[in-house]
Amino acid sequence: MHIGRHRIIGKLTDTITGTYSGDSTHNTSNGNATVSVQPTQATNAVACSPSTITVGQSSTCTVTISGTSTGAPTPTGTVTFTATGVTPSFTNNPCTLAAGTTAGTASCSVTFSASTTGVATIQAAYSGDTNYAASTSTTTVMVNPAPTSTSVSCSPASINIGGSVTCTATVMDTSGTGATTPTGSVTFGSSGTGTFTGSPCTSGTGSSASCSVTYSPTGTAPRTDTITGTYSGDTKHGTSRGTFNLSVVADQPPVASFTESATTAPTGTTITFDATASRDPDGTIVSYSWNFGDGMTATGATTSHSYTTAGSYTVTLTVTDNSGSTGMSTATKTITDRSPTASFTFTPANPTVGQTVTFDASSSMDPDGTITNYAWDFGDTSTGTGVTTTHAYAATGTYTVTLTVTDNSGNAGTSSATITVSTQQPGAHVSFFQWSVRPQYKKFSISKQGPIESIQAFAVNDGNRTVFSYVRFVITGDGGVNTVLYTQVVQLAPGQEINGNTDPRFAASFIPTVSGTYFIQATVYYSASSTPAPIGDPSYTANPNTANSTFVVRP
Repeated sequence: MHIGRHRIIGKLTDTITGTYSGDSTHNTSNGNATVSVQPTQATNAVACSPSTITVGQSSTCTVTISGTSTGAPTPTGTVTFTATGVTPSFTNNPCTLAAGTTAGTASCSVTFSASTTGVATIQAAYSGDTNYAASTSTTTVMVNPAPTSTSVSCSPASINIGGSVTCTATVMDTSGTGATTPTGSVTFGSSGTGTFTGSPCTSGTGSSASCSVTYSPTGTAPRTDTITGTYSGDTKHGTSRGTFNLSVVADQPPVASFTESATTAPTGTTITFDATASRDPDGTIVSYSWNFGDGMTATGATTSHSYTTAGSYTVTLTVTDNSGSTGMSTATKTITDRSPTASFTFTPANPTVGQTVTFDASSSMDPDGTITNYAWDFGDTSTGTGVTTTHAYAATGTYTVTLTVTDNSGNAGTSSATITVSTQQPGAHVSFFQWSVRPQYKKFSISKQGPIESIQAFAVNDGNRTVFSYVRFVITGDGGVNTVLYTQVVQLAPGQEINGNTDPRFAASFIPTVSGTYFIQATVYYSASSTPAPIGDPSYTANPNTANSTFVVRP
């Protein structure tokens, strides 16, 4: 019987046949047997280089699959990589085996990186082929946080007690290729006494991250404060710290200085003040405060002020710097009094001999005080006093009237005007005539004759000029209460008469409210002006000869 020999490589099922050739007494025969052959177990080895990396860096992981027998075939297939312990990332995964330089071996590689720190356990899982069984192998890679550097700077580099500086920390990923932006916070500290505002601060964005705080030193000076910024790190970056030496000096107060547009000026004059020449040797001036010495104040580098009362005043400027220190400067202002202004009017404008002239100085004024005295010189050796006064000239002529006013400071002001006095001539004149005024003594009943009583005047222009005229009625009852009524203003030519009984313009209506006896006093006024002036205007002259009447009102 002949049985063949087989070399079986790989995973298969084989049938083995045995054949008997027979002999002189036996026939030939054969028999079969089935053999199941399992694939060969290959060697699986994985290694990563470098075995220690930082977040963002990469490591090359190579797997080698090797047959274990002489003449073993080259492994084929793919290898899939996985990792635990970190957040991994692979490129070219899975990779396809390629024959190596040694017979019966094959290898392939992937690139590994991680976005978190830790010990990465990397597994290479071989899929197997017809000759070799699937297999796995593992290795480890240490993933460290990316190195960082922290730098600290403060501006300004020198600060006085009470001031403040801005300190900035800049954190940089120093791992090189694949560097990422550090996140997290920076905590500040100082070797000296002081306070930080905004610490810890959160880093910003960019290839390097930065954030800032405010530092205000306290205590004594001079000294050097070492400012330290400590970066806390994040899931990808390691901690780091940086320092800055800050010079802390004693505060120097500001220097106040100002100019003014005038050192001596009358009241009411606007004086400008300029303090822009003030300075602070180690900081900045933050406020300017003015006191003008008269109870008034102001703020600002420039300002203006006027004084209402004469006198000597001390102006004080106080400047304050950013550390709260102050500086002061003063100057004296001499404010002089302004003289009063004299002004007056008189009426009539062209008086005659013996006619009373009224003088009025109420329009005089003192810009910075009060007028205490009014002195009149009428130009005919006569004088007078008071805000208003009267005078009658005894002779014709042109006279210079002088008013002198004196204020509460003793300063005086004068004003003069000429007045021409002429001889008395009929000129403009109006007189009552006949009955002069009605009603004459009369009795009537309110209930029977009605409540309205007509008061009538009768007058004549007995001058030689056309005039405007009106009548003023003053009606007095038993109770002593006066009622004042006026006629209209009428124009009268020389010699013209007017009768209020026939011309209602020269009459007025009275409405009695109680019974009793009423007394009427009538005064006629006239003016030779070219246009009619309103009732009561000073251009009108009153005829001193009044007309009177009485009437009775019964219940």
